[in-house]
Amino acid sequence: ALFRSQTSASSVESSAEGYLGETAATDDRGGSINAERYDEGRVWLDGKPIPDEIILSLTHLRQRDERWNEISLGGSATIGDAGCALTSLAMYGSLTMPDMTPLLLLEEMGKEAYPVEWEAFAAQYDLRVVLKDDTIDEPIKLNSTDYVQDTIVRHLSLGRPVIIGIWNKEYYSTHFIIAYGYRYAADDYTIYVYDPSTNNDYQTLSDIPNHWGFCRLVVFAK
Repeated sequence: ALFRSQTSASSVESSAEGYLGETAATDDRGGSINAERYDEGRVWLDGKPIPDEIILSLTHLRQRDERWNEISLGGSATIGDAGCALTSLAMYGSLTMPDMTPLLLLEEMGKEAYPVEWEAFAAQYDLRVVLKDDTIDEPIKLNSTDYVQDTIVRHLSLGRPVIIGIWNKEYYSTHFIIAYGYRYAADDYTIYVYDPSTNNDYQTLSDIPNHWGFCRLVVFAK
């Protein structure tokens, strides 16, 4: 299987079609054909409620790990300083390759590792980019917290981690993290994230302060 996942007892009914990224319930870009919210905020997909909890098994990697902190990405940039996207991508790769690190990914992707070329990663590992929302092409979508949360939850329910780009509205800097799971309780979703940085070390999507906005969502599938 492409993805290893751990689910709660309530998620046992999640169909095998969802895992492995089949397109029965999604369009060519990974958007849902009929994902809607019912039942006090619960997300439904293809006429059925999604599981209450999904936790995908990936390794939490840090961009400032001493093994690659000072490794150059080109010019003066290093993995420690500017490798949040690459490290998030390496965490995605750890789903099927437990030994994956930003350094190994840099060696495999070469110049396409910085700035990260998402399609190059997909081609390298026989995947498809099924979602690549950004604020350049579709700014309105990512200004909606409901859209962002529902999109992340929906793809996680299909066994797909979601790489999330955020931007600082005060300083216009960007950062990348990865969503690896969620839990539905008290009529709301808690979305769990791994942050490659230790500066803020966000653990859930709701930990991100209001002066940060969403600027990109990236999802891969077979």
